[in-house]
Amino acid sequence: MLLADEPTGALDSGSAQQVMQCFAKLRDSDKTIILVTHDEAVAGMCDAVVRLVYGKIA
Repeated sequence: MLLADEPTGALDSGSAQQVMQCFAKLRDSDKTIILVTHDEAVAGMCDAVVRLVYGKIA
């Protein structure tokens, strides 16, 4: 299991894409990745999204 808190937050778009490609390879090899992001594009690459609004699951 990989826990990632804003893994692309301080990266340029090319580097962020590379990180997400690495995560996709890990996912494809049956690894679980839990990540936190404010980036809708990154969230859109995930298999499932849980949104929090004011600390509650929306």
